[in-house]
Amino acid sequence: MKFIHAADLHIDSPMRGLASYEGSPIDEIKGKTRQAFVELIDLAIAREVDFVLIAGDIFDSDWKDYSTGIFFTNQINRLAEENIEVIMIAGNHDAVSQITKNLSMPKNARKLSSTKPERVLLEHLDTEIIGQSFHTKSVSDNLAIGYPNGDPSLFSIGLLHTSLNGRPGHDPYAPCTYADLASKNYQYWALGHVHNREVVSQDPWIVFPGNLQGRHIRESGSKGVTLVETTGHEIQSVDHIELGSLYWQIVPISQSSATLLEEVERKLVASMKPSKLNIIRVELALDHSSSKSVDHENLQAEIYSIANSLDNIWIEKIKFKNPDPDQLISFNDELLDQLRSEFLNMRGNVSAYEAIKEEHKQLISINSKVFLELTEDHQLQEIIDESFEIILDLIRKAN
Repeated sequence: MKFIHAADLHIDSPMRGLASYEGSPIDEIKGKTRQAFVELIDLAIAREVDFVLIAGDIFDSDWKDYSTGIFFTNQINRLAEENIEVIMIAGNHDAVSQITKNLSMPKNARKLSSTKPERVLLEHLDTEIIGQSFHTKSVSDNLAIGYPNGDPSLFSIGLLHTSLNGRPGHDPYAPCTYADLASKNYQYWALGHVHNREVVSQDPWIVFPGNLQGRHIRESGSKGVTLVETTGHEIQSVDHIELGSLYWQIVPISQSSATLLEEVERKLVASMKPSKLNIIRVELALDHSSSKSVDHENLQAEIYSIANSLDNIWIEKIKFKNPDPDQLISFNDELLDQLRSEFLNMRGNVSAYEAIKEEHKQLISINSKVFLELTEDHQLQEIIDESFEIILDLIRKAN
């Protein structure tokens, strides 16, 4: 038996964060999440899998138009032509979409109940799949507790959208523990919600496949799906298959100003992912003396020029990392510690983020060109981090 485990497709989600400078591929990257979904369908057909599991967040939110639903059903129908079934659950993003709830699924696709765990029996494969959709965006209950024990005569799979026992940058939805999952005696747990690939356990297999296509710099690195092959009730292989045509990554550079540009070019070339469009954030960490003497605007222009001379590399942002705050010896240590503490408290106050996002929506309604949409916690965390660095930079210059 072979199946694909995917999650967090966000096929209607826009890309964010690419610097708007001359020649940047803003138009080129539109629709890349849809393209990655097509790659998923192609892979399922090419590998002749028996079924595809989707562990939530197929869509990002309410669609802007019905073309998203038409696109999705057309792709699922390609699997129907190959007798490949699709079993899915709704995650926190899917749960809030009214249009998603009314979507008529193709004959080979099934979205599981949000009221209680639902069991799908694939008799020809001696396999059962048990899962539960989110009924609302914020699910704080431990859904895993309600899942039934696995049938010892079958290969049992649990399908769950969860933060498990907590993952940085992700809301603590449907929390549970390894012990909760292991106690159900399933051979494989297909999890969703966490956008970084992670094999939590191999006994039993508990896997976050990560999202299908990175959409911004905080979703950097290899993205794709997990391909599982079994013999009887035994798992033979669990492999990450990379998909998507965009590769986001952060390239840190720490050098003296004399050799900085040479080091930038060397690291950009070394970081390239073949056959993909590489979207890169350059993080420059200069020593205290270099940071004071370097013309930041001119250095940025030089780095953009280097990137433009290379194929398939584009700069998302050039970020100057401030010198170690401990170098600011002339600044009052007590005040600096207090400042750092205040910013850390703001960054960790996740409960306040929803209120901030709601207030921000009002600003967007006034002027959508000036105020960018804030939909995820990491965006607010990044703003807080950058604000702290700006203040440190002002302190450095004052010194």
